[in-house]
Amino acid sequence: MVVESPHIIGLVFITPWMALLGIAGILIPLAIHLLFRRRRTTMEWAAMHLVQQAWASRKSRVRIEQMLLLISRCLIPLLLGLALAQPLFDSNWFSGGPVNRYIIIEDGITSMTRTDSGRTDLENAKDSVLRYLETVPAGDPITVITMSDNTTTGPTTNPETIRRIISGIESSHLPSDLRTSVSVASDLIEALDDGSRSEIMLATGYRRGSLSDGRRDPVVLDGSVDLVRNTRQTSAPDNLRIVDVVPNRSFVLADADGSERLRNAHSSTATITIARDGPEYPQTSTSILVRGGTRESNRNIEWSEGRRTIVTTIDLPVDRTSDADEAFGVEILPTDSLPEDNLWYLNMGSVDGIDMLILDRPAPGSTSWIPYALDPMSSDTMSLRTIDPVSLIESDIRGTDIIIVVRPDLVPSDSMRHLITHLESGGSIIIAPPASMNHGWVDSWNSELDVPWEWDQQVRIHDRPTGLSITDDMVDHLRSIGTELETLLTPVAVERIQIITPRDGCETILGTTNGDPFLIASPPSRSGSGSVIAFASPMNTDWTDLPTRPLMVPLFQELIRDAVSRNGTTSQHTIGVPVESTPGRFESMRSTRLPIIDFLNPETVVFDTPGHWILREDGSNPDRIHSSNIAPGSSSTSPIDDIEIRALVDHPVGWIELDSDRPDSTVVNSASVTRYIILILLVLAVGETVLSRLFTHSRYRNPGA
Repeated sequence: MVVESPHIIGLVFITPWMALLGIAGILIPLAIHLLFRRRRTTMEWAAMHLVQQAWASRKSRVRIEQMLLLISRCLIPLLLGLALAQPLFDSNWFSGGPVNRYIIIEDGITSMTRTDSGRTDLENAKDSVLRYLETVPAGDPITVITMSDNTTTGPTTNPETIRRIISGIESSHLPSDLRTSVSVASDLIEALDDGSRSEIMLATGYRRGSLSDGRRDPVVLDGSVDLVRNTRQTSAPDNLRIVDVVPNRSFVLADADGSERLRNAHSSTATITIARDGPEYPQTSTSILVRGGTRESNRNIEWSEGRRTIVTTIDLPVDRTSDADEAFGVEILPTDSLPEDNLWYLNMGSVDGIDMLILDRPAPGSTSWIPYALDPMSSDTMSLRTIDPVSLIESDIRGTDIIIVVRPDLVPSDSMRHLITHLESGGSIIIAPPASMNHGWVDSWNSELDVPWEWDQQVRIHDRPTGLSITDDMVDHLRSIGTELETLLTPVAVERIQIITPRDGCETILGTTNGDPFLIASPPSRSGSGSVIAFASPMNTDWTDLPTRPLMVPLFQELIRDAVSRNGTTSQHTIGVPVESTPGRFESMRSTRLPIIDFLNPETVVFDTPGHWILREDGSNPDRIHSSNIAPGSSSTSPIDDIEIRALVDHPVGWIELDSDRPDSTVVNSASVTRYIILILLVLAVGETVLSRLFTHSRYRNPGA
């Protein structure tokens, strides 16, 4: 621990009393010198005048020799005391002013992790900062940066104010980002631009959840900035956490009579991703409990030894007769070192039905396979209308969720604007090419629709029928039938396809085994806009036998439900991510708190805590439920490697670990200063011995020798 003492030529001493002892040691050679200078009684004798003449000629030289010996003998105890006092460079003295200090402290959800000692990472980080403050000289301006939202306080030179700020910090559910926080401190230092020295002190638990999935390029800092960090945590407490819960559909079709006769079995399920952190990954079990109103559902899963992640599905206890939004809470048991990430919130809307419009001109003798695929049981929840493409008018698309275009070649150019209006209002379009390609529809559709692919007039004919294969984008659209899709794809054969060239942003849902896209989609390009789904083959048995295979019904039903689910208003939110505000106001279902309003952009809000929120709309629209959850991965308690910590900044020295015995960053220079003093002391001691013998001999040796 550095003990404060008066600054001497830019130095501060660890044991200042040794320096005082060295100064007192100067009195010893001074006393000896003064004793030899005392006057004695002069005795006259015969040849005295000869000695006086010789002394007068050498008097000046002898005085210089005595002064050199006195100085060297005084420096020996002084340097010895300085070496034992362990002097340190004082950066304040060299910089000509105070050091600007920036304390970055993590207050995100990973700071709630309880270590083996029963204390949290946040409590340990606070202790490190308070210990660091004891080493800060008075007058140094200090700025505190909280890592969850990167807000800054200060700067202030009042130590008590800083201590109150640190003690009052509480853990936040907002995600942490080590790199961004260091970058904020770097920007503050760069804004000073006055040549002063600065120091960044980092206090965190160094958990995996503290690293963002964003930028990884280091922050560049020069040698005028010192870096200090608290001791890195190496323990990995056992932590079971929910990474994500995704309802396979964001809505359910309500049955007025509750018979469930026409309900899709997959519409009330969710896919849950669970991960675990810890020093070991033993074989164990976990319980998943879902609560919705007065209903519950549960499931037990088994962890095999060494497994860290499980993806499974779970039934949601929906109220099948309700026509209002429903809120659910998913909980995993048992609790662990961080219970905050054991609970997940989600909601589902309820719709009375899906309105679909088919643009087709059936040829004589053709089968009505599309209506059958969309609604094989003639459900009241599915509204189907078929009109000729050439007669499409604006009123036809009002209230329509999905438009299925079977004959794009018959859609007039004037009617294309109605389809674009449908997309902009949040509706979706499913397109299948016509059986005959002897039409010039491709150019107009490529130019009118802003889709990430190019339709081609050419057809690729396979010598032998090819099959269909699953792609990486499939899970985003056909999640509900993902487990059975591979079996359903096996008997499907494709004899020819229209050539489609994908561009950036195109999502390939299904492809042929030859690598050609068969079913593609465009994600919503902006908030509120719908998507376009396109087949590379018409549903004609001369092209593919898909209409005669079992895959046809679940495929089209899931495409319809996925499109409606995707294009509905987003009601699942991540804490800390701005949400575009809609008319009305949000209220928490658990308390009276309100979401944070971004004053720079008043049209957006930010949820800062997990839970369910009710949007109270001012108009006639019913209230909607929104859910907010912590960022996926932000609660991982696995320790960060030293390599990743050093990679945060590009710095000549790098991070200096805050030592509990010597917490001041200047301690790193103490050894080199002491070594230099000892070296000078040895040289001076040898020099004093040589000079002493040389001057003594020259004074008393025989001139005639």
